[in-house]
Amino acid sequence: MPANFKGWFLLWHELGSNFKSKCIWVLSFFSFAWSIWLSRNDIVFKRAALDQNNLLDLCILRLSLWCKAKWPDAFPGSSAFVQDPSLFQEVITTKKDTHKILWLPPPLGSVKFNVDGAVCGGVGSAGIGGILRDSYNRTLILFSKAAGNADATSAELFAIREACFLFQASPWSSSNSLIIECDCSLVVEWFHCSSKAPVIFKQILLECFTICERCSWRVCATSRSCNATADKLAKQGINRVKDMRHVLPLRLPLGDGLKCGLEVFILIM
Repeated sequence: MPANFKGWFLLWHELGSNFKSKCIWVLSFFSFAWSIWLSRNDIVFKRAALDQNNLLDLCILRLSLWCKAKWPDAFPGSSAFVQDPSLFQEVITTKKDTHKILWLPPPLGSVKFNVDGAVCGGVGSAGIGGILRDSYNRTLILFSKAAGNADATSAELFAIREACFLFQASPWSSSNSLIIECDCSLVVEWFHCSSKAPVIFKQILLECFTICERCSWRVCATSRSCNATADKLAKQGINRVKDMRHVLPLRLPLGDGLKCGLEVFILIM
């Protein structure tokens, strides 16, 4: 017989290798182990008497509740499970769709700034980062910088404010509308309805609206998978000594009637 917890788990796993619902069989091991541990504590510290039938019922009930929590759509129900534990053989589980949402470029005449903020702990050293791309998925601007000590919400707002500033200072502001994407839905909601924002954040919101008052712009929510680059830049910005603002090579038209352009490369550290 196994001499330790790991050994028991391996034996349990092997015994259920041919079961239809193997995942529930494995979950049942932890249900039994946790129930036995709690019963053992009651016996040691509260001098309770061991009732094997009651312990078995608790194991099955706890397993049924865990199954219901993990598979709410497929599980038959706790009461039915307790009445007939063999029902766990009939539960069919499916893997979640792990399809990653892809980042989509903005429409013609627009540029998209993905931004993010990162903080060490709940409140601590913060960094912000962002990437501006056009409708052809060309990178126009990158930035990564420290944002002092802040909470996560403040860092997100700082990142959006920085994006507004950089866009207005760029050559694309005169001919493109701006789309800012942020993976914090709460902050996005504040830009759509500023009256919902806490008083301490309204000043930053006002600064963003003031910076972009002469252009067409909006703030939209996006998924974390679409914001991976901005997230990486934000994390690199934490404790960064020198701010990084990088405008990649681009072609700037010299006038409406000129077909030639000027190659520009700007790197500000």
